Order: sequence, then C-alpha cells, then structure tokens
Amino acid sequence: MEPSEEKTDISTGRKRVNSLLFILGATVANVILMIALFLLLSFLYGRLLARYVGQNFSQIMIVLIFFLSVATSYFCYHFLIKWLSEKVDMDRYFDPVFRIGGKKR
Repeated sequence: MEPSEEKTDISTGRKRVNSLLFILGATVANVILMIALFLLLSFLYGRLLARYVGQNFSQIMIVLIFFLSVATSYFCYHFLIKWLSEKVDMDRYFDPVFRIGGKKR
C-alpha cells in the first residue's frame, strides 16, 4: 500500500460504525420530519377546513394526514439518499447493511 492510500482507506470497523450512525441519524431525522409534517398538516387542516366539515369527516382526515405525512417523509428520505449516493462514494465510507447471497465483499 502506498502512503497516500493508507490515509484514505477506512477500516472495516470504522465503516460499520459509520453505517450504524448513519442509519440511526437518518431514522431520527425521518421521524422528526414525519412528526413535523403531521403537525403542520394538522394545523393547516384545523385552520382551513375543520370548521366546515363534520366530526366523522375530521376523523378520516386525521388518518389521511397521518398517512400523507408518512408517505411524504419516506419520499423525502428516498430522494435525499439517492442524491447523497450520487455525491458521495458510499462504499468508501459505509459497510453494506445487507449482503447479497451471504457473500462478503
């Protein structure tokens, strides 16, 4: 190994730690985004539509708002990860979470 490769090579143990921290951080960020979207959409619904519809419809709307916030946070997460994987060499910094066919890389 050349000296320049030693500085840029990240050990497998460090890659595993990076992967774990990335998954935990991304999960926390995704949950926070989902809660923020749910609160924002609930607030907007309460301000704009709740006074014009009945209570039964409001219960349905809260469930729809929940599913909409889950779906929106998933799509934001998906596009962010896709964008990040185009900008950053993920194999260099992260260990694969799932191995295909049980083979080690």
